[in-house]
Amino acid sequence: MKKKYIISLVLFFLFQSMVVWAYGYKNNDSDIKSQKIEDLEYALDYAKTIYGNEHPRTAEAMSNLGRGYYFKGEMDKAILFMEESLAMEKKILGNERPGVVYCLNNLGDIWFYKKNYSKSLDYYKRALSTAEKVYGRNDLNLTRSLNGIGSSLYELEKYRKALPYFKKALETEKQAFGHYEANPKVAVSFRYIANIYGKLEEKEKAIDTFETALEIYKTAFGYKKEETIVIMTDFADYLCSVKQYTKGIDLYEQALSISKVIYKVNHAKTTSILEKLAKVNLNIKNYDKAKWLYIKALNINKKIYGANHETVVSNLTGLGTLAAHQEKYVDAKQFFENAEKIAFNVYKKNPAKMAQFQADFGDFYFKVRSYEKAFNRYNNAILIVNKISKGDLSLDLYRYNNKLLKCVYALKKYDTALNICFQNIKIIKNKIGDNNEKQINNYNNLIAVWNKLSKFEKVLDNHIEVLEIEKKLYGDYSVEVSYRLYLISSVYNMTGDYEKAISYLDKAISIESLRKGDGTNLAVYLNTYGEIFFNLKQYRKAIKKYQEALDILNKTPQKNRDKIKIIEMNIKNSENMLPEKEMKLLFKQ
Repeated sequence: MKKKYIISLVLFFLFQSMVVWAYGYKNNDSDIKSQKIEDLEYALDYAKTIYGNEHPRTAEAMSNLGRGYYFKGEMDKAILFMEESLAMEKKILGNERPGVVYCLNNLGDIWFYKKNYSKSLDYYKRALSTAEKVYGRNDLNLTRSLNGIGSSLYELEKYRKALPYFKKALETEKQAFGHYEANPKVAVSFRYIANIYGKLEEKEKAIDTFETALEIYKTAFGYKKEETIVIMTDFADYLCSVKQYTKGIDLYEQALSISKVIYKVNHAKTTSILEKLAKVNLNIKNYDKAKWLYIKALNINKKIYGANHETVVSNLTGLGTLAAHQEKYVDAKQFFENAEKIAFNVYKKNPAKMAQFQADFGDFYFKVRSYEKAFNRYNNAILIVNKISKGDLSLDLYRYNNKLLKCVYALKKYDTALNICFQNIKIIKNKIGDNNEKQINNYNNLIAVWNKLSKFEKVLDNHIEVLEIEKKLYGDYSVEVSYRLYLISSVYNMTGDYEKAISYLDKAISIESLRKGDGTNLAVYLNTYGEIFFNLKQYRKAIKKYQEALDILNKTPQKNRDKIKIIEMNIKNSENMLPEKEMKLLFKQ
């Protein structure tokens, strides 16, 4: 019976090979996935016996075996057989054959799985170049290579370079069918595009694309499927990152309910969603629910893996962070210390998670104002990610740099703060570009350091750089641009260049006057105008501007008492500077 089954399997693959040889290479992943390795090995031996070691059908049987090892997670064996199949294909049939494209894509998949994204990128690019020669530039057989190149570039954090490849894959699908087919390849393209828009801070495009991706995933894979959980949690992660918590929580809960059906409650993928829900509830200060979710995830993970596992570290860290937010600092420290005892063992093969743990522990020390200890933890995280990335300036480095920056600022290590700011500007420029909110934040941080060092020329230079970014992002007549003009004016006022201070302030007031705001910003700008006139000893003009500001604030729906008090004091100080005759005249008026 066993022998008949294997012979029928071999005949199936050999018949398929004849079709492939005649009409082009066919991807038979679903067939390969269902086979045992020993059956694929037998098929290769049989092909060698019937056709010899150097024959197209032997080459395909070899690539099938390599693909089989890939699906079983045995990557070194997969590489061995796939490389041998590739060499055989080239020797027998030449470089420009469907089998060569198939092998190159498979090798790209293997190296992608091994997280060697530079190597996977090389194989996918070679596959695409060959596929264009074999099939033409707009054939559906190109989409696998296009998605592979895009995925590799995405993992290398080259988002702008990745985007055109995913768009080209979708365009190819649309040209073939006249619309986007709801199939796995299209689903993956949309998912990556949505995540890229998120990384590039293009919020509306990200949300629209995520919504499209989610519907395609539901159709392509089905609602209650693992793949649909992935896109749901991706979408929820993004929504929560832009503080759309209600919709994010709803998607997490949908993913959780599906996970319970597919994997049951006591499963790692279910607990990972519980932990995501716990983090969101912590962020929105729903502490009781966050605690319940963390403890539930912790108990399940201990039941599955025992007490010494990375999931337990993650749950204990979450509980420590929660306790710190509740100002239960003794409990928080105990959670972190218990987590650390486990982390040193379980994170040996996962340094990225060790870096995150160090940063989380640093957050605790920063919250209790133990800045030196926080500095050491953040620095540990940075050392780890630098080792992982081999010197590449990654977004993880950027994230930990921002934590370290707060710490060195608190410690008044301003020279170190400058270096961090410069590095962060470089990272965002390389990974995302200049015209984004992250870069604005970087320059704002740099401006704050220059202010501390009293380097006001540098402050002005950076403000003017940010002004140009904000014009591109928000428009010439936006509140962001008017406020930046006001900040520039304030620096000129402080340094005594009143002519330029007035020039920039006039522009800010002109923009703010056109806006339909509540008037608070306009009042602030007019108050600054009063300060400039005060510095110029033009006290009557100062009083006039202060009074205009005060009149506006008194008409706002929510009167800002603190600002009103400041302006009233400014008026009083100006009045005290007037000569007695002018004072009498002023009171008569």
